Amino acid sequence: MQGPLITPADLDILLQMRDRCVIFDCRFELMNPSAGRRAYAAGHIPGAHYLSLDDDLSDHTRPLAGRHPLPTAHSFEQLMRQHGVDAQTRLVAYDQGDHAMAARFWWLARYFGHQSVQVLNGGIAQWQAQGFDLVCDPSELPVQLGRFNACEQPRLRVAYADLIQQQALTVLVDARDKARYTGEVEPIDPVAGHIPGAINMPWKLNLNTDGWFKTPEQLLQVWEPVMPDLDRAVVYCGSGVTACVNLLALACLGHGDIPLFPGSWSEWCQRNGPVETSM
Repeated sequence: MQGPLITPADLDILLQMRDRCVIFDCRFELMNPSAGRRAYAAGHIPGAHYLSLDDDLSDHTRPLAGRHPLPTAHSFEQLMRQHGVDAQTRLVAYDQGDHAMAARFWWLARYFGHQSVQVLNGGIAQWQAQGFDLVCDPSELPVQLGRFNACEQPRLRVAYADLIQQQALTVLVDARDKARYTGEVEPIDPVAGHIPGAINMPWKLNLNTDGWFKTPEQLLQVWEPVMPDLDRAVVYCGSGVTACVNLLALACLGHGDIPLFPGSWSEWCQRNGPVETSM
């Protein structure tokens, strides 16, 4: 496995070789939660299993942890075992093509100790554009359960209490669109604005207009303003999802250990953290 991204052509080769690989369809719409599952039923990459952001990649029983709280180590472990995942299993995640939901899975897998995980560059949109087929039949779960063991990697996340304590020494990177960062609009969370001192690096800057990730050379230009302070950086967004696209882009540049504030702006609002609206 080379790098955190895989092309449609290389994924097709894996499927033809019947390599030990488990594929997850992570399509999801925040304003229409059932749309992703319906899209999966209408057509998905051969062998892919569906995972929902709400049902599988979040734990909504956890209080004061934002809109999409992280699943527990136990629940993620059981989820992976149910899909036949072992320590050596290669995982590939995809979504419609904006990479946000697939990047969330990529981050979770790594956070729980699994390194062999990639995101399909361009998502299912580019899979189809490259001429590869979809299937409609749901993929059967493996007869034999996997032996995946979740092992949390504390270096990859920052909790609210730690962020408050270390904020003066931290370079916060806000992955939301500029209008939400400045507080001009806020369609989801109860408070508009951003965490004081945060800089704005919208996650869509990592993508070309056709849905592919930018080349490493282009990503270096995008991230040049932050590079001198990467050792102090913490990335957040609205609820810990689109920030993972920024983390995926940084991993493409060889910086795979930048931490996430998982609760992000939604948890910050829940805890009545201070708000800033200026650039």
